[in-house]
Amino acid sequence: MGFIDDTLRRLDDSLGEAILDPSRWGAALDHVSALVDGDGVMLLRSHNRTPGIPCTASVAELVDDYFRHGWHVNDLRTRA
Repeated sequence: MGFIDDTLRRLDDSLGEAILDPSRWGAALDHVSALVDGDGVMLLRSHNRTPGIPCTASVAELVDDYFRHGWHVNDLRTRA
């Protein structure tokens, strides 16, 4: 199996585990972040944004601020 196929299979596995066991979202999103050489990942709905979204520990404080300070209400991306 090639590198890309193996990488996508492992990503698919980690996301599938997270769907079945929500406590695994942190690990799955860490995997996504590492694959794209990112600093962190959060999953936002396109509309009706609410606190408690899955995210990596590295961006958890930013996500808390996003909701605590009402940025989710004025986020221009929700208008698209």
